[in-house]
Amino acid sequence: MRKNNKVILAYIGITLIITFMILLTITYIRLSNPMNEEDIFNKKINVSFIGNKNISLVNSSPGYELNKSFTIENISDEIIFYDILIDNIVNNFENQDDVVYSLYGSNNGGYIKKNIFPNIKTYIASNIKLKPHEKQTYTMNITFLKTDKDQSNNLNKTISSDIRIVESNIKEYYKKGTLLEKVLTSYEVKSESKNTNINGIYYTNNSIDGKRIFYFKGDNTLNNNIVFSGYCFKILRTDENMGLRLVYSGNYENGSCNFDKILDVSSFNDNNNYNAYVGYMYGSASSNNYNDEHKNVNSSKIKLFLDNWYINNLSKYSNMISDSYYCNNRKTSSFKYNSTLYGMNGYTNNNTGYMSFKNISIDGSPTFNCYNVSDRFSIKLKNGNNALNYPIGLLTADEISIIGTDSYLDTNNDYWTMTPAYYNGNYAYNYVVSNKALVARNVVEKYAVRPVITLKSDVKYERGDGSIKNPYIIK
Repeated sequence: MRKNNKVILAYIGITLIITFMILLTITYIRLSNPMNEEDIFNKKINVSFIGNKNISLVNSSPGYELNKSFTIENISDEIIFYDILIDNIVNNFENQDDVVYSLYGSNNGGYIKKNIFPNIKTYIASNIKLKPHEKQTYTMNITFLKTDKDQSNNLNKTISSDIRIVESNIKEYYKKGTLLEKVLTSYEVKSESKNTNINGIYYTNNSIDGKRIFYFKGDNTLNNNIVFSGYCFKILRTDENMGLRLVYSGNYENGSCNFDKILDVSSFNDNNNYNAYVGYMYGSASSNNYNDEHKNVNSSKIKLFLDNWYINNLSKYSNMISDSYYCNNRKTSSFKYNSTLYGMNGYTNNNTGYMSFKNISIDGSPTFNCYNVSDRFSIKLKNGNNALNYPIGLLTADEISIIGTDSYLDTNNDYWTMTPAYYNGNYAYNYVVSNKALVARNVVEKYAVRPVITLKSDVKYERGDGSIKNPYIIK
């Protein structure tokens, strides 16, 4: 009997040891191969492509179009947010402006008008909301544009990339206790869409180097008001480094913002008879080439105004103000407008069209991008022109077009933007906001000046909800 008990106990012991070893092995395997966040997210969605996820243009010719369609379905029981990105890119087109893409998603899935196809990993739509068991279907169009210029350098070239869907994580963009956190959590952030008339904060990656931009869109009831240096500003958007871009919006009086007060009026430049004078800075007027005409040597009249205002009003707050890009988009573009043909020379008194005018007034496709490094006014940024002494600029016409002229940007005063429109053979014209519209005006005319600055992303929040009566106050 005792012998049998010993056998039973030995059997039980061996069984326990084997069970323990199996459990230990399973635990080791799980610890050695943990599911990462991407794996977990991928179990919540079903992505199906018509064809495959690869975008491929090989030896294509001008006018060629490629369409890609795919569906994203939330197969989980929770709300998810996702980003769409273009990754694993090969793009050896010499003139990369020739290839553009657009993206449309059903059921509030986001909408991107024509944008230049990227050459680096780029998020093209961000923070898109998908309810449990909901689907969104996308159509993506990639076009090799046919233009009037010589495109032989882009023949026999290749574009190849993949479309990827990844989980959004807005918390990675701000630090706790900052104004940036307060701003980005004040509304549910939405992706761009065809219907962006609802007050709120929107995402786009239609920007310099495809960086994410958050921007306010809506009317004066938005919570995007801030008092800084004793003046009222509107929070316009984030920049490419997550600084908060502010635009001057009047005096702070009796605990509230007065939007009817302007600083002063100024011409953009004192002269208007050459292409040079569309510039925030300019080179030798009446040069025989583009580079000398638009070299960043001489300050414009309006730049001198802004520099002086910064010195007198903001210099003591310089530790809170960030270096940033302020775009004076002097990239040329050919187009026909009001029976006049505009070319791409950009120097002396040649008829010249500038890219933003084509984007905004002809194609209806404004962008936060700034194509030429020489037009990205900055103090000391890697991809900027580093021609500024002070971190201050103006709104761009593209920003205003994206946000809307009939919006929180509306005032009772006509005001300058930083954006060239065209040179018509006689005079230089830049964009002005007038009567809730963007219009081209002669650079020697006088209009209101609205300074634009950028706060650092780590500026601390103190109080306020961002409304007109209770604007944000920072530490």
